[in-house]
Amino acid sequence: MYLVQKRVLDLTLIGCLCLPLLAVAVSGCKTERRSRGQAPQQQAVERAKTEGIEGDAADSAQNVTPKKPTLGGKVEVKLAKARKVINQLTNYGMSVASKQGDSPADLAKMKEALKSEFNLNWPNDPWGKPYVYEKGEGTSFKIFSCGEDGEPGTQDDVSATQR
Repeated sequence: MYLVQKRVLDLTLIGCLCLPLLAVAVSGCKTERRSRGQAPQQQAVERAKTEGIEGDAADSAQNVTPKKPTLGGKVEVKLAKARKVINQLTNYGMSVASKQGDSPADLAKMKEALKSEFNLNWPNDPWGKPYVYEKGEGTSFKIFSCGEDGEPGTQDDVSATQR
């Protein structure tokens, strides 16, 4: 009886010691893959190159879709700020247009209306240029930023149109 109890105790101690070590070993494998900074698809490409695999397996490993490039943190922050200010100016402009029954004729009239109604000065965009105002028909108008290049009608313009 003593021998059976000793073996059960030994197995219990071994189990208690091995399970935490196994958990550490498994978690170490996961962090190792992530610490190399490679996604599983990149690993497949590297493995195909090092093992000299050719044909369909190598082609499928290399034909992964890359992530869409971003504009960069600072540019994205400036674009988000410009969109926010344009939306705010558009809301103020909608209020002015509804009170007057028509949108102001030009930027000078819009500036004057915003100053008198809301004590608001016309701001500059994140690139240091004033936002552009264009009157449309009736109460419609457009407020936009010329973007980083400062030229209207280019790809980097940021706008919101009120109809």
